[in-house]
Amino acid sequence: MYESFWRELLRVLNHLYDPYELATSPLVRLFGLEHEENPASSLRRLLIDGITALRPDASVPVNSNSWRFYLLLTHRY
Repeated sequence: MYESFWRELLRVLNHLYDPYELATSPLVRLFGLEHEENPASSLRRLLIDGITALRPDASVPVNSNSWRFYLLLTHRY
């Protein structure tokens, strides 16, 4: 299950602006978004908020792995 979660997460991130792909993702049900007015938008918002939450604190050196990972995600998605 762990591997399938990561595979699906990567898939929906690569289709972050495709409402059909987001709405039909098993992650909608996993995160309890199936009863939202717009499950695709809710999943997109959840993923973007998750990436935003990974932003390192200002005290973390800019050349750290934490910042690299965060910047990679924000620029890619």
